[in-house]
Amino acid sequence: MEGFKLPSALAAFALVVFISAFFAAADPNTVTIDVNDLPAAAPVDEIRAEPYPGFYDLSRRCISKLTDECGKEVLSGLFNKENKVSQSCCVKLVAMGQECHIGLMKALLMFPDLTENDRNEILTIDNTIWSECLKVSN
Repeated sequence: MEGFKLPSALAAFALVVFISAFFAAADPNTVTIDVNDLPAAAPVDEIRAEPYPGFYDLSRRCISKLTDECGKEVLSGLFNKENKVSQSCCVKLVAMGQECHIGLMKALLMFPDLTENDRNEILTIDNTIWSECLKVSN
């Protein structure tokens, strides 16, 4: 995602989303989100109650499992391949659980400013982060 810049408002919201939470993938080593199956993003001038149904309930269950600092670290790793997620944050990410992680990623990928290529690259990086975190957390 060389040269990809996350708009500041999007970055702020993405951080909030990432610190907050979808359905577990079949393979625990891979995070699977079908970008063609994401709900339509709300128009810019419309604020949607939830990024998708059940998001806030899932977020409330997950938010206490990942610190603000680790949320920032993981989000930073998603948008800059050179930023690595520390072992301590990996442990927290994995402890948060795949359901929470996928829920947060699903909300992040719904941002209308992201192109399909951006989404695919984010998913690729996310799978790398998740796999590496699983390895160092065991």
